[in-house]
Amino acid sequence: MEASTWVTIPSSTFGEAAPATWLRPFTRFGPDKQTAVSAAVYTGPEPFPVATGHLSSWQTGAGAGVKHNWSPRLTQEFLVSGSWDFNDPAVNRTSPTYGTFTILTYHLNQYLDLNARGEWFWDKDGARTGNAAHYGEVAVGLNITSNRWINFRPKLRGDFASEPGFGSVSSSDRERSQFTAAFDVILKFH
Repeated sequence: MEASTWVTIPSSTFGEAAPATWLRPFTRFGPDKQTAVSAAVYTGPEPFPVATGHLSSWQTGAGAGVKHNWSPRLTQEFLVSGSWDFNDPAVNRTSPTYGTFTILTYHLNQYLDLNARGEWFWDKDGARTGNAAHYGEVAVGLNITSNRWINFRPKLRGDFASEPGFGSVSSSDRERSQFTAAFDVILKFH
């Protein structure tokens, strides 16, 4: 097992209003160090964005993840997270959110990866999204690396919600699902 320690970054490092952060770097273990774990805690007056009207006096977020190489070609990551907005003025109590996420990457060859992802997120009081609901997402995509300085990543994604939440914020006719086809290009400078 490869050990690591918690790293504390005091809020004074980034200015008085910045959150305190505790990070646990990836720790690898197993006979071939094929599994890695990590954790992080963020706490402070505004460590992450909130929906309009939900800015509370203090927020705390925590997450933990595991990454495992099942084989030389297949890798999986799994993450769980939660956040708490204490004294949320929109609901006059603590507003929690919870989520989980997994991604599978299959290396087809040295130039092509196939990715599949699933995610669930519960925004109980709408503190993050402005709309209290359960959200889900599934996506499939490719990562094409024809050379070491460029990646091309096409993706298909479906988003789903327990309550209408997709569409223009000003629209009264919002949807419970949406489909996206997208791509991005990443240029790497070495």
